[in-house]
Amino acid sequence: MNPTFNSKNERPWLIENHKRRSDRATRIGKETIDLLIKRRIPITYSNVAQWSKEVDAEGKGIHSNTIRVNEQLYEYYKQHSKTFKQKENSQG
Repeated sequence: MNPTFNSKNERPWLIENHKRRSDRATRIGKETIDLLIKRRIPITYSNVAQWSKEVDAEGKGIHSNTIRVNEQLYEYYKQHSKTFKQKENSQG
């Protein structure tokens, strides 16, 4: 039996699924950035995406665009990325 909802936009399972995926991306992204710092590898979108497969137990990793759209991960990335800071300083 399918549950009925008052609104077509009311999909509580999607909210839960999105939160779980977002939390996973944040955790894997931060662990990857920490690993890159430890190994003295530049913190770039492509390096985080590439190395995240090593950190992820499932071996999937995260996509480089995930860093931009995940607010918590993006803030962490900005704190540690020298290329981001160089780009920011050259514009100001």
